[in-house]
Amino acid sequence: MRNILSIYTKRNAVEIYRNFRPLEHSGHKVTFIDHIIDNKKRQRLDKIAESLWKKGDIWFIKYIPNNNLLNVLCSAKQYLSEQGKKVTLVVDQDDNVFELPWGNLAIFYWQRPRYEKQASLLTTADWVICSTAPLEAYMKRFNEKTVVIPNMIDPKDWNLNRKKKKNKKIKIGWVFSQTHVPDLPVINEALCDIMEEFKDVAEFEMLGGEKHIFGFDYRAVAGCPFTEFTKKMELLNWDISIAPLTDNKFNECKSNIKWLESTMAGAAFIGSKVYPYEHSIKNGKTGFVCGSKEQWKNALRKLITDEKLRNEMVENARKVVLDKYNIEKGYPTIYNFFEKI
Repeated sequence: MRNILSIYTKRNAVEIYRNFRPLEHSGHKVTFIDHIIDNKKRQRLDKIAESLWKKGDIWFIKYIPNNNLLNVLCSAKQYLSEQGKKVTLVVDQDDNVFELPWGNLAIFYWQRPRYEKQASLLTTADWVICSTAPLEAYMKRFNEKTVVIPNMIDPKDWNLNRKKKKNKKIKIGWVFSQTHVPDLPVINEALCDIMEEFKDVAEFEMLGGEKHIFGFDYRAVAGCPFTEFTKKMELLNWDISIAPLTDNKFNECKSNIKWLESTMAGAAFIGSKVYPYEHSIKNGKTGFVCGSKEQWKNALRKLITDEKLRNEMVENARKVVLDKYNIEKGYPTIYNFFEKI
């Protein structure tokens, strides 16, 4: 059993999928901390290093707030090495922040100093882990020792017994954020056409979205902390979930997490014909993948009008998700990675 120290952890969606859940199921001893130095008092480097060493000889981290702390972390690792104490630094990279498209608001956060700092962290790491094969290939320009550990679902987070709806209308939903603004053109025309065609039998909701984005009446649902997300999805009770993505380098490296979540929430899924969905979904069986306006319209039309197809698609997808993307079954992959390093 190894001792793992997870640094700068927060309970948001990314950290839960990429940090808390995998490490909690790793079979190793894990300590979670949210800082490495106390800003209220001066600390010697050797004291910082020894304190971190007592908590773990594998240091696991996603992002680091600033270059000063990156220097402290690297210096502490070097100090321990000089004392004969080997530390293995593992960095998790979940998104390709180096290829953010214009219009994605995260681009204002990932200005040059930040992504240069992240590049330094990736280069310094002993190992890098990421969620998909395209992201692995991209990250290897920073660090050859990059491996894939995919995003996985914990079935205990989800209620698989879907409640009966009071409203007879078919509910179509999109888990939206401002980072998806560049993806709006992918679905805009098709969705407007379909909602006009089925305005008496279907309704649309955006979780985390705003009103007046589309040219038809729909419901904008306030977002929520990820700790409340599965309950929120259960209450929304969507029949169909969509995930339009523009075909670009950033989205190519994304994971299939929206398909996993939608499936567990009981919604038939339609995603864009880009890597995360094209390589996960058996088109027409466990979801639909669409590469054109007409394909989006046809997929939406089929699912709106065919309840049996919706139910079969969810059932088929759940079998795949619970077999291939179940964190309880993925335990050996996680355990073996940390054991061998």
